[in-house]
Amino acid sequence: MLLIPPANQVNRAPLPGTTSSRGVSATGAPHFRTAVAVLLAAIAPLAAPAMATASAGPVTIQDGGTSPGGEPPGPAATPSRHHATTTLCRKDEHMATGSAAIRNDAWAARRICLVNRKDGPNFTVTRAQSGYSPGEPYAFPNIFSGWEWGARSPGTRLPQQVSKVLDPVTSWYSTGSFRRGTVANRAFDIWFTQGRKTTGQAAGTELMIWLDSNTGIGRHEYVRIDGRIWELAVWTAFHNDRDWHYVQYRLPPGRTTWHVRNLALEPFIRATERFDLLNSRWWWESTQAGFEIWRGGNGLGTSYFSFTFHLKKPRVHHKKK
Repeated sequence: MLLIPPANQVNRAPLPGTTSSRGVSATGAPHFRTAVAVLLAAIAPLAAPAMATASAGPVTIQDGGTSPGGEPPGPAATPSRHHATTTLCRKDEHMATGSAAIRNDAWAARRICLVNRKDGPNFTVTRAQSGYSPGEPYAFPNIFSGWEWGARSPGTRLPQQVSKVLDPVTSWYSTGSFRRGTVANRAFDIWFTQGRKTTGQAAGTELMIWLDSNTGIGRHEYVRIDGRIWELAVWTAFHNDRDWHYVQYRLPPGRTTWHVRNLALEPFIRATERFDLLNSRWWWESTQAGFEIWRGGNGLGTSYFSFTFHLKKPRVHHKKK
């Protein structure tokens, strides 16, 4: 993994140990999701590094790409029309950008718009106006591969069982500083369901990787993932009478970044499995990258995103002659 720091980092995440009256996990839902903070006191401060595994004869996949077969027809993102710019201002509006899709996930905004340039894997937040009281996020504008509330990225091979996904890797370049008055994070949001699911609320595990923030939410333990120290916090999240594990890995203050290139996700998956918060038989639904926004947000954006993985080939049993 290569972490690329921005030229000017501002508003770094607060020191661990700060508290919030409410744990928040608000991505991927049309309304705010209440979350109850549960600190992982039983987890050792430094977990053993999780190593990515290899498998003989995997099928290489750029999600939305080259594997035979595919997902049955579904509500795909709006196909690109090669406009110079495209503006998404309606809640949950989405569009295709090659093998990924952009979604205006704004469940409590008075107004928020995303501007896309030339149908590429990019967007910029404009006209952001929150509709929630202070302390509660109102939107998660994002770019994603897979399925997100019934919308799918073009040609995606998700969902897949976690045990069949090998060497998942993602890259994301974000843009825009936390301007005066903006409270937000830069984060991956990865969803897993207990059964194969492409619509509605995923009820399994929500794994977030915070690269940068100025929110000050939650209390954290420290874990080592693939040789790097991360802060770890866990919530039990609720929405529409459903609950799921919320697992947050956050870069410590002073080590935050706006960009990652070839970030290996398997070490995070394996660590979460060791904590008994994810089951390898569950299904990987989506990989998203975006901004949980509590206040402001204008100017935040994405200039590049990709997600790739290998798919384990099924075993072939030969009958003895």
